[in-house]
Amino acid sequence: MAAGLVALLDDIAALAKLAAASLDDVAGAAGRASAKAAGVVIDDTAVTPRYVVGLSPARELPIIGKIALGSLRNKLVFLLPAALILSAFAPWAITPILMAGGAFLCFEGAEKIVEALGGAKHDDAAVAAADAKQLEDRQVAGAIRTDLILSAEIMAIALSTLADQSIVNQAIALAVVAVAITAGVYGVVAVIVKMDDIGLALARRPGAMAQRIGRGLVAAMPERFAGIVLANGGLPEGGAAPRAFRIWRAFSRYSPVFPIGRIINAGTKRRLSDAEIAAYDAPFPRRAYKAGARIFPSLVPFGNDPAVPDQIEAWKVLDRWEKPFLCCFSDGDPVTRGGATRFIGRVPGTAGQAHTTLHGGHFVQEDDPQGFARCVVAVARES
Repeated sequence: MAAGLVALLDDIAALAKLAAASLDDVAGAAGRASAKAAGVVIDDTAVTPRYVVGLSPARELPIIGKIALGSLRNKLVFLLPAALILSAFAPWAITPILMAGGAFLCFEGAEKIVEALGGAKHDDAAVAAADAKQLEDRQVAGAIRTDLILSAEIMAIALSTLADQSIVNQAIALAVVAVAITAGVYGVVAVIVKMDDIGLALARRPGAMAQRIGRGLVAAMPERFAGIVLANGGLPEGGAAPRAFRIWRAFSRYSPVFPIGRIINAGTKRRLSDAEIAAYDAPFPRRAYKAGARIFPSLVPFGNDPAVPDQIEAWKVLDRWEKPFLCCFSDGDPVTRGGATRFIGRVPGTAGQAHTTLHGGHFVQEDDPQGFARCVVAVARES
């Protein structure tokens, strides 16, 4: 009895050693396969962020999550079984598939170079989406289709390094590669897409080092914007505030009453209707709800405000901004009237733009919504 128990334990130990050796083989094979596929992984990481361009920032991470799940489905449901069948019945076809995939990626790269040098984009004739959800669904579907091609190349490259493994080890190693690469690629993509938000959060932290890093990230992300329309705004770098703004700032902080709707009405040339005034009042039913609106004017960085260094960094970006920059200030705002002159000529992207003076007060979107919309549409079309 004792001898049988010893023999059984010996068999279990042998199986454990065999399993450990097999896991070592799988881990090593998965590591080699992942390293081989690194080039295509970089291409996948570079391609994906463009699919969230034009969509709501609040939807960026959910969209990337959808694309990541689609990518994982591509690899595990479609490509993994196909790779195992290929390995079992036609291993000779792996090299031609790699060559075809490489040729396709070269074609895609050449096409992007031609587009960057001024050629017409092949998707310019794409039909505009009817709404945000339709646009999101279309972008996600397009990203997953593109991912299928890149994932096929990744799995083929990985498979080419696993020829000496058993079919079981190949399956496990390919699954590990699929999960690891998908998590790595779309994790990095998520960081890239939200880099401007990360920079802004760091810039607002109390530590000097965090603020410097944050300002650097924000200033380094101008590619996230295709064009700028500036209406009744500014970018102060310290100094004294205009008299009209000082009056407004004091009123916002110290006035015992702060009627939001009537303040909006006072900042327009036309008389708002009672319903419009009530609509502006609706989000602020009590005093406590108005704390943010009251403090905003005091956050504009005049004088020795701690945000002045951020403003200076932003001007450094605008001083070399060559993409469209259109000014459409109103003629009746006592604070910002004439403010376009600070930008026109200094910002390179203002050259050749049809800068417009709109008729209205500070809230020009209420006085001349059509004129303001035309400015936005003009820059959107040029971008």
